[in-house]
Amino acid sequence: MFAGDATGSAALAPAQEILSELRNVVAGEVTSDGIEAAVRDWFAAPDGFAAMGYLGSTENLSPFRLGERDMIHLDLRADAPELRDLMADVALAALSADYATADVQTGLLKRAGNGLLQDQDNLTALRADLGFAESRIEEIGAGIAAERVSLNYAREALLGVDEYEAATRLENVQFQLEALYTVTARLSGLSLVDYL
Repeated sequence: MFAGDATGSAALAPAQEILSELRNVVAGEVTSDGIEAAVRDWFAAPDGFAAMGYLGSTENLSPFRLGERDMIHLDLRADAPELRDLMADVALAALSADYATADVQTGLLKRAGNGLLQDQDNLTALRADLGFAESRIEEIGAGIAAERVSLNYAREALLGVDEYEAATRLENVQFQLEALYTVTARLSGLSLVDYL
């Protein structure tokens, strides 16, 4: 879903590959400012995350048709700026363990924590959009199920037979057949000699 219209593959490279690439990017940096800048630049650059970390398509998924009139657009991809910022903050926290200097570790963790707190509003908005789409799909699905039940009922009303009425008719026919059989049996036992 997060890979755009490339639904047959993963949206992101494995986390260890991304971290390995980031370790190469920040190899010459010794301050938390320099490391943060290098990480954020890599996530923003077309030859960084977009080329190596994001494996999906740059085209969004085609809208899903739900019923005759309704369509759902799922435009959320893993290369969205909100998600790139979030991944950059998580990467900073992960990279902090690589440094022995307490100042650098603390600086990276603080920056990552502050970034993650700031990312919450954007993440909440993305969740709301996704939740709305999910809710709409369920709502439309329930409507389609109700239409299906209604159509089945209408079809039964047009083509089906009322079970009570059919049972009553069957009993009447059965009674008539038994009466006919009885009359036929009596008539077959009659002869002209009996009447003379």
